[in-house]
Amino acid sequence: MQGAYMGKILRVNLTDKKVSESPLPEEYVMKYLGGRGIAARLLYDIM
Repeated sequence: MQGAYMGKILRVNLTDKKVSESPLPEEYVMKYLGGRGIAARLLYDIM
């Protein structure tokens, strides 16, 4: 489905073999354009 999101972030830890799900902050959806923008912001937050 183009242009849709589920409002969740899926984090996969390959070292510990764990998967976790967390809510996507609504401010990211409003502030950053599309999946690439949100992904760039999440990467920035992690680093």
